[in-house]
Amino acid sequence: MTNPRFIGILVFCIPAFILVVPGGGEVAFGILAVLGVAHAIKNRTHPLAEPSTRFMSLICWAFLLVAILTVVAAEPSAEGFRRLGTSVHFLFAPFIALLLLATSGVMPRLVQGIKAGAILAGAVALGQLIVRTGEAANGVVNEIILGDLALLLGFLAMVSFFDESRKEKLISALALGLGLTAALLSETRSTWVAAPLLALVLLVIWQRAGHLSTRRIAAALSLAVVIGVAFASTTIFQHRYQQMVTELRSLEDYSEVTSIRERVVMWKAAWKTAQDSPLLGHGLHKANHAVLPNVESDIYRERIGAYTHLHNEFINTLTGKGILGVASLLLLMLGPVFILWKCLKPGEDQPKAAMSILICIGFMIFGLTNLAFGHGIMNTFFVFMLGAMISQVSPEYFLKTRRSETSKLGDTFSVPSETLSLKDPA
Repeated sequence: MTNPRFIGILVFCIPAFILVVPGGGEVAFGILAVLGVAHAIKNRTHPLAEPSTRFMSLICWAFLLVAILTVVAAEPSAEGFRRLGTSVHFLFAPFIALLLLATSGVMPRLVQGIKAGAILAGAVALGQLIVRTGEAANGVVNEIILGDLALLLGFLAMVSFFDESRKEKLISALALGLGLTAALLSETRSTWVAAPLLALVLLVIWQRAGHLSTRRIAAALSLAVVIGVAFASTTIFQHRYQQMVTELRSLEDYSEVTSIRERVVMWKAAWKTAQDSPLLGHGLHKANHAVLPNVESDIYRERIGAYTHLHNEFINTLTGKGILGVASLLLLMLGPVFILWKCLKPGEDQPKAAMSILICIGFMIFGLTNLAFGHGIMNTFFVFMLGAMISQVSPEYFLKTRRSETSKLGDTFSVPSETLSLKDPA
C-alpha cells in the first residue's frame, strides 16, 4: 500500500501551490491519478464499487462522455481531441477519490492545504503589487483564475471556524483575509461580485450546522459591511467600478470595444447559434466560429473568432455541446448539492459536505462570466477538491440516501392492501 504520509503531502500540495507554483497542483494531481489507478488494479476494485466514488464516477464520466460524443458528432478534428485533453481530469478523478477513500488522515492535510493556498495566493498578489506597480495580480496563471480560486480558498478555510481552536481560528481568518486580498488585486470584477454571494452561502452553511445565534449573525454581517466598505474605498476598486459604469452607459455603442459589450454581443450571437443544433451543439472546439455569422459587428466578429470560448460556461456549453451538454454540466454542479444537502446538519460529515457545496456553487457563479471548466488548473481544482471531500463522507450516508430514495419510489407505486382485497366493501 502507498505510504499515507506521501499521499497526504500530495493532497496538501494541490490547494496550497496550484496558484503560486508553476505546475505544482497539476503534477501532484497526475501522481495521485497514477497511484489511484494502481490502487484499483492491485486491489481488484474500481470506483463504481464504493457508494461515494460511484457517485463521483457518475457525474465525472457522464460529463466526459458527453464531451467526447459532441466532438465526434461535430466532425472530429485534431483541435477537437486536443480540447478533450483538458478534460482528462474527469476520467481520473474517481480513481483518486477511490485512493483517498482508503487513505487515513486526508481531511487534516486538505484543510491545511486550503488555508496555505489562500495565504500564499494573497502573499504572492501583494508581492506582485509591489514589484509590478499598476498591473493586476495573476499568480502563475491569469487574473481571473487567481481571483476566483483565491476567493474560494478563503471561504473554504472558514467552513469549520466555530469548531476550531483559537490558533486555528486566527489562521482561518488570515486565510480569508489574504484570499480576499488576492481577489481584490486580481482586478477581476466578476470575482468581486461572487464574494458577497459566497459569503451568503457560508452563512447558510453555518446556520444549518447550528453555529449561528442572533449575536453571531449581527457580528458576521457587521464585519462583512466593514470589509466591503474598506475594499470599495480602494483605488483599484474605484477605478474598475467607474470603468464598468462607463461601459454600461455606452452599451449600445459598437464603435468601441469593451469587455462587457463584447460579452453581450458574444452571448446574443451564441443564443441564436445554439438553436440551429440544440441537442448536441456545434462541437466545443467549434463554438466560437459557429457564432460568427450571427455577430453583427465586424470588429467584434474578428475578436470573437480569435477566442477559444464564449466567456460563459453555460452559454458555451449550450452552443458547443447542446442540451445534452447542459444536462451533464448541471449534474456535475448541482448533483453534489442535492445529494449532500442533508449532510449540512451537525455531524462528522458536515465540513466535507459544506466544502463540496461551496465549491459547486462557487464554480456556478464563476461560470456566469467565464469558463468554469476548460482550463487545466480549474479542472484540477474542481474534480480533485470535490472528489477528496466526497471520498471522506461516510459510505453509510450514501447507502442511507439510496435506501431513502428507493423507499420513496416504493411508496409512490405501492398499492394499499384494501385495494387488493377480494371482499366486497361493507
